[in-house]
Amino acid sequence: MECVWDCLAKILGFDYSGAPDNSGVKTSFERNVRFDDALKGKDVKVSKDGCSVSGNGTCMVKTALHQDKVYWEITVVETGEGKFRLGVCKVAGIKDDLQALDDLLGDDRMADVSWALKSDQCTTLFAGGDTIGISYDQISGRPQVDFYLNGDKLPGCSISGLSGVVCPAVSVTYGVELKGNFSVEDVDFEFLPPAGFSGIIPSRSMI
Repeated sequence: MECVWDCLAKILGFDYSGAPDNSGVKTSFERNVRFDDALKGKDVKVSKDGCSVSGNGTCMVKTALHQDKVYWEITVVETGEGKFRLGVCKVAGIKDDLQALDDLLGDDRMADVSWALKSDQCTTLFAGGDTIGISYDQISGRPQVDFYLNGDKLPGCSISGLSGVVCPAVSVTYGVELKGNFSVEDVDFEFLPPAGFSGIIPSRSMI
């Protein structure tokens, strides 16, 4: 029976720890959606739990987005004098050039493979403690990304016309720290996702 649970966990993209108890009920799944220490710029630091990013460069989340409508949150822990980018990165565009992650989303080698909200080009001023929700909608044609500041949609910040398989990604410069919330349940987010959206369901490794 334990083998069955192990196989199911691999299919769903979970790290499974613990076998079912005597009643046949599984004990625990450890979720596998987090920032990936192997998919980051050389000057980017990822916390041990995979939830926080600091330093300088880009870091990707290890799970690609396959759902029709998905939502996640990024909280600004520290802003300092730096800037940050929040968005998505095309998997196929980065797997053969991981050094591109030294650049910021939307810049230089990342320009053609990523789409992002840029804090330094946004009319909104972000502060420590702000939570930015990100929704990704691919149910009606070309995907679109929208952004929400502390629960309210940011006007004029939508990104459309994305292509290819993508995953969440962030960029930081020195002085900035960001914390990701990649929950599945609505109650675990700081702010409720827009209607019809849900958290990221882990998938198989993308690279």
